Amino acid sequence: MSPLSSLTLGEWYLIITCANCNTKHPLFRDLSRGESTIKATYRWTCPTCGHVSAYDSDGIERYQHLMAKG
Repeated sequence: MSPLSSLTLGEWYLIITCANCNTKHPLFRDLSRGESTIKATYRWTCPTCGHVSAYDSDGIERYQHLMAKG
């Protein structure tokens, strides 16, 4: 099952794509609904492969969950 399949339809999220296994994971909900500027760097461990890396605004994607993905 995809890590994105459990997200709430219509909500916005900040998504990280693991630099090692390329799996997309939600970092957290985007309460700005895609409007604010990301000005932080997040150190994150992929729950799929265990890879640890730092992601800044260039490595974080805004995503609105519009349909169920499997």
